[in-house]
Amino acid sequence: MPKTVSNRECREMMRNILDRLGDRLYIDKDDDEQYLESLQPEGKILPVLLYLEAKGCLKLGIGSGSHKLFRISITNMGRTYFEDIYVETHRKRVEWARYIITTLIAVAALIKSFMPEILELLETLLPGA
Repeated sequence: MPKTVSNRECREMMRNILDRLGDRLYIDKDDDEQYLESLQPEGKILPVLLYLEAKGCLKLGIGSGSHKLFRISITNMGRTYFEDIYVETHRKRVEWARYIITTLIAVAALIKSFMPEILELLETLLPGA
């Protein structure tokens, strides 16, 4: 199992494959030959795919003689795991946006409440302006 694969690379590859799959169960040479060829530069299958297969997220169909990738199937575990990650990431982004919006409103209200003092301080620091 390759150890040079980052979690980010795995998530990106799975998102790419899930987007490509849609409602289908697999990607094969007949349907999407160019896509499969793009996943094996110089005839070598990307380490990310091999790592995801070792983790049980994908099943790769590899030709015995040519070592060419001819099919990618996603397992139920792989689909569920990465869809759960997507849902959790979306939830965190919504939570972060709510936090930022409420914080900005609070800071604006604080500045507005101290506006006379701020203007007075600016007049003393910048007498000619």
